[in-house]
Amino acid sequence: MLLFNFDKRCENYCRVLKYRRRLLQIAYKSVAIYAANGERAKAENILEMTKKYRTVGVDLYSEVLRHLARGIIIFNFENAEVGEEKINYALETLEEFGGMKIKEFYQKKMEKYLKKSI
Repeated sequence: MLLFNFDKRCENYCRVLKYRRRLLQIAYKSVAIYAANGERAKAENILEMTKKYRTVGVDLYSEVLRHLARGIIIFNFENAEVGEEKINYALETLEEFGGMKIKEFYQKKMEKYLKKSI
């Protein structure tokens, strides 16, 4: 598994924002990949694993990526409309705080993670 020693590694690095952010980016991208490949249990397991690191420090960017990952799971396995709403909300938040370029970057990424296109 890609994140085999995630907990062990994160304990050492997650107290520093730049390392925590990068590890969480990798984790949430893994969630998206697993969800896109129909592996819901693995995707949800990774989301669950990352939960405890949310309390280490507040990071809006990582939280938005978490919401995108959760939206991908919902879109692919539960309800496409609700998933799309969650994804669009996260993308709008990215635009609000990070600008249009970052929103467009993640918007393009979404297409390959969704079984049906938005």
